[in-house]
Amino acid sequence: MNKGLIPDMSGSVTLRELVPIDVAKELTMTGRVISGDEASELNLVTRCVENPIEEALAVARAIICRSPDSVAASKQLFQRNWAANDQKCLELETSMQKDLIGTWNQLSASLRNFGVTLPYKNTKPTHP
Repeated sequence: MNKGLIPDMSGSVTLRELVPIDVAKELTMTGRVISGDEASELNLVTRCVENPIEEALAVARAIICRSPDSVAASKQLFQRNWAANDQKCLELETSMQKDLIGTWNQLSASLRNFGVTLPYKNTKPTHP
């Protein structure tokens, strides 16, 4: 709005999924800059922390030690299912789960629960 334009690059879609319409309108029409704490209260950010780089690295470390196949599949599952109906969600979830069960990386992840560490293999996702 500060440049005489409206939200683009999916801004209107993203906002409607995160905040009520009155909040989206107010932020868009006023161009008001909000603090990190307010963005957190409005669910526009995951969290607000004192040291964002340290937090980002901690999250990355937590993700990188997981099966790369399940991380990729989880991301894909939520991206594809977020606005789908329950039946479609469950169908894709079941299909993707079947593709993961019994793979090397799934076995490696399971064995880590018992103190056995096998290296993960670099594989390509099975769901386009």
